[in-house]
Amino acid sequence: MAGEKILVIDDSRQIADYLTEVILKEAGYHTLAAYRAREGLKAFRQATPDLVLLDAQLPDLHGLEVLRTIVSESPQTPVILMTAFGSESLAVDAFRIGARDYLIKPIEAATVLRAVERALTETRLRQDKQQLTAHLERQIQRLSVLSRVGQEVTSLLDLDTLLTRIVEASVYLTRAEEGFLMLLDERTDELILRAGKNLGDKSAILMRVPVSDTLVGSVVRKGQPERLSGSSAQRDFKLKTGYFVRALLHVPIRLKGRVIGVLSVDQQTSRRGFSQEDEASLLALADYAAIAIENARLYQALQSHALELERAYAELKEVDRMKSEFMQNVSHELRTPLVFIRAYLDLLLEGELGPLADEQKNSLRIVVAKAEALASLVNQITTFHGVKSGMAEMEPVQLAQIAQAALDGARQAAHRAGIELHCEFPPDLPPVWGDARQLGQVFDNLLSNAIKFSPNGGDIWVRLHDDKATGMVIAEVQDQGIGIPADQHERIFERFYQVDGTTTRKFGGTGLGLAIVRDIVEMHDGQVWVESEPGKGSTFFVAIPQAEASAPSSTGKEKDAQPSSSPD
Repeated sequence: MAGEKILVIDDSRQIADYLTEVILKEAGYHTLAAYRAREGLKAFRQATPDLVLLDAQLPDLHGLEVLRTIVSESPQTPVILMTAFGSESLAVDAFRIGARDYLIKPIEAATVLRAVERALTETRLRQDKQQLTAHLERQIQRLSVLSRVGQEVTSLLDLDTLLTRIVEASVYLTRAEEGFLMLLDERTDELILRAGKNLGDKSAILMRVPVSDTLVGSVVRKGQPERLSGSSAQRDFKLKTGYFVRALLHVPIRLKGRVIGVLSVDQQTSRRGFSQEDEASLLALADYAAIAIENARLYQALQSHALELERAYAELKEVDRMKSEFMQNVSHELRTPLVFIRAYLDLLLEGELGPLADEQKNSLRIVVAKAEALASLVNQITTFHGVKSGMAEMEPVQLAQIAQAALDGARQAAHRAGIELHCEFPPDLPPVWGDARQLGQVFDNLLSNAIKFSPNGGDIWVRLHDDKATGMVIAEVQDQGIGIPADQHERIFERFYQVDGTTTRKFGGTGLGLAIVRDIVEMHDGQVWVESEPGKGSTFFVAIPQAEASAPSSTGKEKDAQPSSSPD
């Protein structure tokens, strides 16, 4: 590659002119000549040549002194020493001072050109390396700034702060004098200033800019970057009336395929234009701005949704409170008169209020049964509400003690039905993790059902055993009652379900007992199922986790709020 500037310093005009006008100029180099040492140093300082051809013998100053001066002032400029009286010591001194090459006169044109090309190749490589290094440093700087902005976009939630940081980064990366960011107001078709850098009083001019008939608005209309340089056109560009710049760069801010704003930098006084690399940096920052805007909108939407959820939760809590209060009031208002009704019925049946005929007693017994059914329904509904509310106090409890208490409570009803109650409890049964009152309700309901659906008497067994493979304690309640068809084993745990359409009506019941059993067992992270055949009785199985195995997820501590199953 030719075109470099070469200075020849030689006291022989013939040699100097031959080198400059014939050899070097024809090879494509720009040349200038000097015939004295001091004249050559002056030309070197004024012209800053890319290479110097220096004669060792000059009348006013020795060539080595000139070489030393050039090397001290511009170490990167290659110097080739020429001499007609070559000696080894002179060459050594020249190279020690900093000469790149050493030629002995007379010099052939090819030899000169090869030496010049060698020296300039080194210079070119060094310059290329310097340019590449500078470019890499700029790229690293650019990527570092973009990385920091990206980190802030993902960590900061304040939109105005983020947009300001993005504009600051835009000005820094593009070496612009000013920068600003505008967002589109679709209602008015105007761009609104949201962030600026070094605008000063001009921010008032850019506060609102119409999209139509403005340079910055054309970026919104076209959806393409706009890059203009005043240095090429020798004129200034008008961003808006009263605001002129010499170079500018606008890029669109896109969100989900739509242009929602413009990111801009400009030169107010400098005529240095913006490069393709500047445009790429600004486009990357515009993407960050779009992400920041979307994040801010999502955050605001989430905040609004969170407030709505908080209000809804508060309303639900109030509804739950009112529902619990309502259930307690209903329970009290229904149970209290039922207690009095039952008491008066017992007095009538016992003849305390006067003798009754057999038909009257039979009628009263029907009323007693209905009153008991109504009281049972109230108790079941209240219990069901308490279970559904998740009110429980979980702790290690002995299932054998709970089952025994339920058996003791059921003995009178079993005796009236002609049923014998039996139990099998191993002595070393581990404790389970549960609420004693609710687990007692499970056994109460299962025993009540077993007695109710065993119209011909028989035996009822309650068995407990430890299943070491699953870490569960298994309870079985077995009766010799009417049994359940296989296709209805799953449905019997649904609320108000009647086994065959006549069972509940024939034997009485609310249809909530087994639903309550299922809910309590599931609250304890357990399982409940049945094995049964019509006419062969039923066996209900309940599996509850051992206390040392793992605590269940439902660990409410609202024992005081647990509804009582006894009359108020």
